[in-house]
Amino acid sequence: VVVPGLTSGKNGASPSIAVDRDGLAFYVAVENRAFDSISALYRCGLNGSLHGVLDSSSCLYTNLSSADNPVASMSVLVDDVGRRLLVLGVDRLGSLVLRVCTLDAQPLCVLRALTALPWTIGLRKVSRPLLDQGKLVVVAGVSTGVAPTGPLHLFRCNPDGSALETLDLVPELWKDELRDPSIAIDTTHGALFVVAASVRNNSRLIGLRCDRNGLNCDHYDLAFGAGPESGNRPVALVDAANARLLVVSEVVSDSLRLTVCAATNLSSCTGATLGTPGLLQFEPVAALDLVNSALVVMTVSVYNLTLVRCRLNGTFAGSDCVVAIVGTAPFNRARTPSLWIDATDATLFAAVDSTGGLGRPWVFRCSLSAGASELPCDSIDASGDTGGDSGYDPFILETPATGNLVIVTTSVANDFRVAVFDCTASGTACTYMTPSTDGPNSGLRASAVWDATASKLIIGSFSSNGNERVSLLLRRCATNDSNCNTLEFAGVDISPERFRPSLIIEPSTGTPLLVVYPNVAKIPVLRRCLISLASCDPPINITTGPPGSGSFPCTLR
Repeated sequence: VVVPGLTSGKNGASPSIAVDRDGLAFYVAVENRAFDSISALYRCGLNGSLHGVLDSSSCLYTNLSSADNPVASMSVLVDDVGRRLLVLGVDRLGSLVLRVCTLDAQPLCVLRALTALPWTIGLRKVSRPLLDQGKLVVVAGVSTGVAPTGPLHLFRCNPDGSALETLDLVPELWKDELRDPSIAIDTTHGALFVVAASVRNNSRLIGLRCDRNGLNCDHYDLAFGAGPESGNRPVALVDAANARLLVVSEVVSDSLRLTVCAATNLSSCTGATLGTPGLLQFEPVAALDLVNSALVVMTVSVYNLTLVRCRLNGTFAGSDCVVAIVGTAPFNRARTPSLWIDATDATLFAAVDSTGGLGRPWVFRCSLSAGASELPCDSIDASGDTGGDSGYDPFILETPATGNLVIVTTSVANDFRVAVFDCTASGTACTYMTPSTDGPNSGLRASAVWDATASKLIIGSFSSNGNERVSLLLRRCATNDSNCNTLEFAGVDISPERFRPSLIIEPSTGTPLLVVYPNVAKIPVLRRCLISLASCDPPINITTGPPGSGSFPCTLR
């Protein structure tokens, strides 16, 4: 949401992009390192078509940290069949977590934890997920106290996270540290391919060819004479028309290597160099342009965003490949690209962490017209100029009667008090308010719920004495009136970690405001309050689960 007069940076790290063709919008999931590496989701409209005018004012910001706090390995994809958005990541405890979200301007998400302690998943150990036969499929390196090196496991579940199945893909002989896994599915031959960099073999490429369900895996050394550090950050693709597996990998941050194998047998493969060696090409992402029968590889080359396109029916060398620089300075200076190509009209969308754009998530859209050496591209700041010292930890909701968007944030510029922005549905014409009763450090991890009966906003947050959380605060007020009814629970048992209180209104009861928050043992605590905030019932522990079972509560009715 555009908040006038605010600037920000470092809010676009490690982006992942997905495009909703039916909803004509794209989504970018990022790490917002402007404030403690919280995770965030940006949604931008496409103004009527995939080629519509890109407009930063259409970009809306949703804070994902209230439920899972993934700080690495985030991926986002659209489930077109189920009409939902899937966001996969690794939280601070090393758990693989899935958020299932609505495809709305303000996505509503439900959290599913796919792993739990003692399993932990480290950095660079999760593949980008795929949807196959109605299942979400992902491969991740799992570490335990018994097997700390992280053998690869296959996770298969319904797109909503239910019916989870796990399978150890790697026999004892291969249980070294396997980094940067990537998966691809050959629907013609019913095969699942997994490629990764073998740390034990000096980051050379290895591959697995399994049945589509992950059983009966054969394991291959895919280096084929390539030197050490030649299998970093691999990307696997299936060229179905030519029955081949294509793997693009990074070679010591210097060049790109393409490994080409027959889809039916990985025992004999060929290798080629992509792009221009010596240009420090790294962080490759790749996809197939089915309209033009081309392999498309995007990479970072001395902070320039470079696109390599090669004909699939060629030799992947010489005139069969075209190299182009994408973007205009300073926004071509980028890191960690993410790529999506439309299968019907060869339109490319790429999200990058733009170092030239102060670390914001920047999205490029290019037409992959056949033979073009200079790509026609336009770009957009997908953050919509959000953030800044008044915009940390935003929580967004809609007021049904007016369609306005209300954003509740923590204002660092105002000594960590709550800030309330009331904006039109387009994210413009925002007004600003801070509750008059709030003192310093009283607006931490704010959340809110809308009382439609009285047209009032109910805000929950934690206060701090600088070292620990000391109270839970509730306020009830109009978005344009700083005079709020306030209720404070001092000295309550509150977890010191980065959790929000979860608020919900239940109109069928006498005490319709429900507040859930985790205590020090991370067990969820329920408070029932009058909606006027005149009083609340005593706290109730609502689970008999072990400590930690109340982390990141999200309450639904």
